[in-house]
Amino acid sequence: MTTRRAGGPSLHERVPEGELDLRLLGVSPAARRRGIGALLMQHVLEHAAGVGFSGVSLKTQKYMTGAHRLYEELGFVRAPERDGLWVGDEKVLDLIAYRRDVA
Repeated sequence: MTTRRAGGPSLHERVPEGELDLRLLGVSPAARRRGIGALLMQHVLEHAAGVGFSGVSLKTQKYMTGAHRLYEELGFVRAPERDGLWVGDEKVLDLIAYRRDVA
């Protein structure tokens, strides 16, 4: 898992300063469907709140429907205004974005 550090630069474009952005979350195929991804995501949410971020955002591939279900079960909502991977004004990859507030 890779995340933005408090006070560090965003890992994605179009992420507000107060949000922690998650760049990569990976679980070995042999270890999937055991709750590891949910535990890692819960850790990210708790960490983000603990260091002062207001929310967590991420981008994912359209075909990763299992990951989408996990994010939605954890309270993430789609943020279509942040979709895509952009270099300047050019969309170079078709990604979909999610975000969630943290308390």
